[in-house]
Amino acid sequence: MIVGGAMRDQLLHVTCPTPLVRVTMFACAIWCACSSSLSHGRDGGAQYYPLSTATSMVTSSNWMSSVGVVPKPLRTVTAPRSNDTHGITAIGLFHVFKKPPWGGGNQFLIALVKEFRRRKIRVVENEIVNDVRLYMANAVTFQVNAFRKAMGRSNQTLKLVHRLDGPYYSARYNRDPHIDAGKPWRAREDEQVYRINGELACASIFQSQWSYDMNIMLGYKPRGILRIVNNAVDEDIFHPRGRIPWGDKYNSKNLYKVRLMASSWSSGQRKGFQTFKWMDDHLDWTKFEFTFSGSLPKGVTFKHITALPPVSSEKLASILRAHHVFIAASHLEPCSNALVEALASGMPALFQNGSGHAELVKRGGLSYDDPEEIPDLLDQLIENYEEFQRNIRVTSISDAADMYLEVYAKCLAH
Repeated sequence: MIVGGAMRDQLLHVTCPTPLVRVTMFACAIWCACSSSLSHGRDGGAQYYPLSTATSMVTSSNWMSSVGVVPKPLRTVTAPRSNDTHGITAIGLFHVFKKPPWGGGNQFLIALVKEFRRRKIRVVENEIVNDVRLYMANAVTFQVNAFRKAMGRSNQTLKLVHRLDGPYYSARYNRDPHIDAGKPWRAREDEQVYRINGELACASIFQSQWSYDMNIMLGYKPRGILRIVNNAVDEDIFHPRGRIPWGDKYNSKNLYKVRLMASSWSSGQRKGFQTFKWMDDHLDWTKFEFTFSGSLPKGVTFKHITALPPVSSEKLASILRAHHVFIAASHLEPCSNALVEALASGMPALFQNGSGHAELVKRGGLSYDDPEEIPDLLDQLIENYEEFQRNIRVTSISDAADMYLEVYAKCLAH
């Protein structure tokens, strides 16, 4: 399903060159902490770091063929980045930034703000100031009433770009619109999102075609300029340079093994832990090693899979470059940052159908419906590993920033 009619006509079309590049070489990643103060949902006793102090951070991205976005192949050298501001000199962003490791939306926005500031665009965090007309916020994770009151006090027209994903119907309540959309129940969070969207948004940016389609299937009608922009990573951290060569398939005991990897900040049931348990019980462990990095549900343990706690972005990037195949077992997932980080690190992927995964992986991996398919599909990936690796495509943070800036410029021009 793709965007149709008038909505499709509004979508932005961006084309990038696509030469094939092989993955080899190494560089270290740096990161710096970040966050701020005004928005909503300060859960978990997190620490907050203003991004104005950050020099390098994290995230995720990929492609949207249905709206004309053609991603670039992986690079073994740093490519030139755009310096185009599209006429934007300042923006406001409502988001409480948290020091990684944290969720995917946080990671992407850290990388996006870093790219804006590299282009000398002023970014105001979590406040409304007199000389900034354009603001962006995520779904419902900002102080809506504060923004509404500030709009009423302002002596100029303020514009809000609304960044959307979900729906919460799927992401929080594990319901599949393909199955349940005909039933009357809807998530209160989605209802709130679209009240805000209908009242305040000049543009709506979705993270994937899948996310857009699921929202439309539930009957929601996003307002304003519509764009689909996959998330993108900070390429100073997540990159393929220096990853283990495909020929280096030996563990410490000099046994031939292919290294599998999965990661997840969340321990929610959608993240594929039942699949990992099935693999733990059924894979031929004379052929494979498996590392999971992230949060496990209470009581989940493995016999063969090595479980690591959540780690910093630069440590995660190094671990990804030391493994061969990424397992994306989550479902009802709009745009998995964990998957994008792996692809950007040069890892072909085996992924669960029923999410935005296919848009990200494209020809850089294989999909499954049932865990019992996994052993045979892993054999196919291994047999054609270098071809799958060459087919990986990722959207650069520079390209993602360009697409956001084009939307901002259109909002201000209306």
